[in-house]
Amino acid sequence: MCIRDSNARLSIVNLSLRTILCVALKTDRGILGVIYVDSNAITRRFSERDVPLVEAFAAHAAVALERVRLQEAERDRDRMRQQLELAAEIQQTFLPGTFPDALGLAGAVATIPAQQVGGDLYDVIRFPDGRTGLVVGDVSGKGVPAALFAARILSDVRYEALYHDDVAATLASVNDIVVRRSTRGMFVTLCYAVFDPVRREVVFGNAGHVAPLLRGPLGDVSRWEEGAGLPLVVVAGHAYSVTRRTLAPGETLVMLTDGFL
Repeated sequence: MCIRDSNARLSIVNLSLRTILCVALKTDRGILGVIYVDSNAITRRFSERDVPLVEAFAAHAAVALERVRLQEAERDRDRMRQQLELAAEIQQTFLPGTFPDALGLAGAVATIPAQQVGGDLYDVIRFPDGRTGLVVGDVSGKGVPAALFAARILSDVRYEALYHDDVAATLASVNDIVVRRSTRGMFVTLCYAVFDPVRREVVFGNAGHVAPLLRGPLGDVSRWEEGAGLPLVVVAGHAYSVTRRTLAPGETLVMLTDGFL
């Protein structure tokens, strides 16, 4: 035995230790620690015969410690599960549960995250003049960080949409906002469309998102590929283009995320 610590040497001297026995606390996942036994008795020194007894005690102690560790881990998982369930409930309050009444439109909304919470987002924005804004997006990553980022993006889009009253300007402004704020390399893909019920016209911009689908009255389906731009957060000051399209009676616009495909 080689003892380098001067305090350790002093403790051995001060306690008049004559013999020391150490046995590892072993479990299936490795060594948890050691059991240390010492004695200052001159006539009773530890020998090989004492090792099995201490090892047996160490085995029982290791099992008990491992059980406590597993119980604590289970409690931590339960707390995390409860927190995620609460986070999922809170996230759902950010997203419309039903498609609100909108002039000239009938719609439906739904989201089923891959985990309890996720980065998918959508919104329906009603403008004072009767137009309706439709937003669908997806934050990179999953779980709580993506959900928090998505909630903030929704707030930004709602504010900027009502402030700018223009699809291209709204996307550009939201992009600049999240570029200044973004951390950890996260980015956002986003579709934003505004429907004018008087003209039956949709003005649409796409920031790197999955192209929406158009279903005709007879069931034919096509993709709206025009107007695609970079995802949000990629380039500061990026100018987004828009396209316009008139919806025929009975035609359906489907805006979705990549998890749907």
